Amino acid sequence: MINKPTFLLLAALLVVTNLWGQSLYCPPNIDFEMGNTSIWNYYTGTCCPLSATTSTAPLTSRHEVTSGTATDPFGGFPIVAPGGGSYSLKLGNSSVGAQSEKARYYVHIPATSSYYSLVYKYAVVFEEPGHPFPEQPRFEVHTYDSATLAPISCGSHTYVADSMLPGFNESLVRPDVLYKSWTTGVINLSGMAGTTVIVDFATSDCGYGGHFGYGYLDMSCGLFAISTAACDADTVRLEGPDGFHDYYWYDSVTMTFIDSGKIVAIPTPTIATTYAVVVVPDAGFGCSDTLYSTVSPSHLAITPMNDTLVCPSAGAVLKAIASDGVLPLTYSWTPTTGLSCATCDSITVNPDVVGEYIVEVTNPQGCKVYDTVNIMHTITVNKISDTLLCDTSNLQLTAVTTAVSPISYLWSPSTGLSCTTCYNPVMTSTLNSTYMLTVTDTSGCTLNDTVSIQRELLTAEKINDTLICNDETLFVHASVTSSFTQITYLWAPSVGLSCNTCASVTINPGNTTTYTLLASGPGGCSINDTFVITVDKLALTLGNDTIVCENSDLQLVATTDAPSVTYNWTPATGLNCATCASVIANTKYPEKYTVSITDTFGCKTSESIFVDRSTMQLFIANDTSLCEGLIMSLANIIHYEDFPVSFRWSPPEGLSCTDCGTPSVIAQGVTKTYVVTATDSLGCEYTDSVTINAEQCDIWFPNAFTPNGDGKNDFARAVGHLDDYRNFSFSIFNRYGQRVFFTDDIYKGWNGEFNGEKQDLGVYFYYAQFTLHDKRYMVKGDITLVR
Repeated sequence: MINKPTFLLLAALLVVTNLWGQSLYCPPNIDFEMGNTSIWNYYTGTCCPLSATTSTAPLTSRHEVTSGTATDPFGGFPIVAPGGGSYSLKLGNSSVGAQSEKARYYVHIPATSSYYSLVYKYAVVFEEPGHPFPEQPRFEVHTYDSATLAPISCGSHTYVADSMLPGFNESLVRPDVLYKSWTTGVINLSGMAGTTVIVDFATSDCGYGGHFGYGYLDMSCGLFAISTAACDADTVRLEGPDGFHDYYWYDSVTMTFIDSGKIVAIPTPTIATTYAVVVVPDAGFGCSDTLYSTVSPSHLAITPMNDTLVCPSAGAVLKAIASDGVLPLTYSWTPTTGLSCATCDSITVNPDVVGEYIVEVTNPQGCKVYDTVNIMHTITVNKISDTLLCDTSNLQLTAVTTAVSPISYLWSPSTGLSCTTCYNPVMTSTLNSTYMLTVTDTSGCTLNDTVSIQRELLTAEKINDTLICNDETLFVHASVTSSFTQITYLWAPSVGLSCNTCASVTINPGNTTTYTLLASGPGGCSINDTFVITVDKLALTLGNDTIVCENSDLQLVATTDAPSVTYNWTPATGLNCATCASVIANTKYPEKYTVSITDTFGCKTSESIFVDRSTMQLFIANDTSLCEGLIMSLANIIHYEDFPVSFRWSPPEGLSCTDCGTPSVIAQGVTKTYVVTATDSLGCEYTDSVTINAEQCDIWFPNAFTPNGDGKNDFARAVGHLDDYRNFSFSIFNRYGQRVFFTDDIYKGWNGEFNGEKQDLGVYFYYAQFTLHDKRYMVKGDITLVR
């Protein structure tokens, strides 16, 4: 035998699949669906025992309204209760310190409600410290009579962290954290009609202050009288609320046991019947409760309406005939177009509207029935399309109709029509005309149609053939007029056109081209025009840029295939003729010449040529006197622009080479003048000369010295009869080009030191200048330092 839990006289929320329910009373913001913390009262305090008595405004981190799709960081469950709307409340946080938080709501139970319960959902997250039960983190629910503050029986529940309790799981983030996902609880408030009840929800950390605890809360809307209608169904399915361990279903009148389980299916009763379900929570999670639902069978029916034929000029009246034992019935017609009323049982349909209409009839229990009706005209006329003609030809008008014969036709006005009472008259008018057709069937229903006939006039100015010069661009505008403003253009071919669909275009064909313009009006009228753009391609060649020897003549020839042209050369500097086809250019400077030609059509073109001049600068030694037997270079730098360059020196006596750019000469006791001739790759020649006067000098420089302090050859200096020498300077350089010694005293020499340090053994280079008998001399060579 199945044990039947004691019935509690209270009503609560049942989830009923495919059934209709109605909420009778919902305390304001008890479910937080206002999206804020209003109406509720908030407190903070300590634990343990849990004592949250300090009233406070809601604290963001301790009394927080949650929303959105986020999940709890430890438990991974939603922060908003599933099926609980868009908002829930979070009490507490993951901080420690023996803190507690409380949310309070004052529920006033209507005086007429004998059966009443509150349905709430909660989820908790506790750090599991292993403390004694009184010191563990917790979530508590308490209810009191607001007048006496007396606790309400079975209205207080305490949920404490314990992995042995049903529904608790270890966190995947931290194994020392336990959580219980969203669970349903019920508070029995039956028998308290007309009173106000205090409902407290509170959470706290552990009593020692080192471990946290917090919870989530959501509420349902208080009193629920559940009515269920079986709308043309053989069975109904009842479903209890989530979160309970057992469910037992009964007939509330006969106390007959029906079935057990969260969801049951029962045959549809013949009369309204109330059923009860006893919900039993998990052990340690509240009290049993009884919830009720009334199932009422529906007898809603509708009499089908007939499809209706109406005259196009008359409306149709439709009336939905429905019946049921429960009134009133509501009506909804779709579509609403053309209806006198969309929610009445009897309506009038606009004469111009035809088609299918659907009426939906709903009884107070939410059951629905439907009927469909078609509204059709007794007579129809296919719309005769308005026509646009581009000529003066005749046009036959044809009326296509559906109606009950005989059918009569009347066209007006009669102007330009072959007949006014036939269905297909011929229109002969060349003017714009509008005609109305009236069709009448045998029942006297009439229908009108209007057709507009318009004539289009399209004219265009001829585009003239045109000659253009070379790459000149031509602007062309299509002067087309029409009795309508919409004209389309098509130019072909598209080569050289700025746009092939515009009224105005620019044309640059490059070569002689024949173009065609097609202009069309909206009525299909079109005009073609063909024109030729002749391109006078005036060709001119002048040759490539060139280079010639300085002061040499160059012939420049302008060549063209045009039969008769005039020439103009610029600049005229250095030219023997500025208006000839062939000219002689002679200037010592580089020049860019431009020749312009003009033919008999006035077309012009030009070409340019750059004439460069080969120039060379020879940098050779100045005339000088040189002590006999000494050597010097005759050329320092020779600058030339065109490679290669060849050299020729003469006479050859005393020269180190006669075909190089920088020969050296040895003074041989006589005065000689040396001449150099430089020739570039163009054959341009340049000459220069230098005279060397050989002198007998009584001065020389030793090729080695030994600065070892033995009094012999300790200095590098000039040697000889030195009294007659003036303006003397003497420099010595190391192999890096650094000057290590200088003097202008002819009797002083170098001791082999530089900046107080002895220099390395090796070869050094000297350079000396002096004046002898009013002539300036230069001597250079090398000297070796030996130790």
